[in-house]
Amino acid sequence: MERIKAIAVTHNWQTLISGSADKTIKIWNLARGEQLQVLAAHQDQVNCLAIDPYDEYFASGCEDGTLTVWDIQTSERICTMRHAWGVNAIAFSPDGDLLVSGSADETIKIWEQTVQ
Repeated sequence: MERIKAIAVTHNWQTLISGSADKTIKIWNLARGEQLQVLAAHQDQVNCLAIDPYDEYFASGCEDGTLTVWDIQTSERICTMRHAWGVNAIAFSPDGDLLVSGSADETIKIWEQTVQ
């Protein structure tokens, strides 16, 4: 087990998502205090996480430059985008239509959410 690099909590405080240096994402049920799922998600450490305003999707940013959007309920990978270097910060817009990412490559990208 490696150190935790990022956490995010759903708006209803039912689910916690953690990302760590061991390249995994863990999904937890806060009410029961139990781990629901472990995703071997990335090729390098997970740097950041964000949850959309409707608690339907979450995004993970990785040191390998990937930004991945996941379905919270099924843990399915929805899509993956790329930066040239590690993704260090991500956030959804208040309406959930945009995802913004910041990278070690000194860029900020705005991604339009096409999954509804």
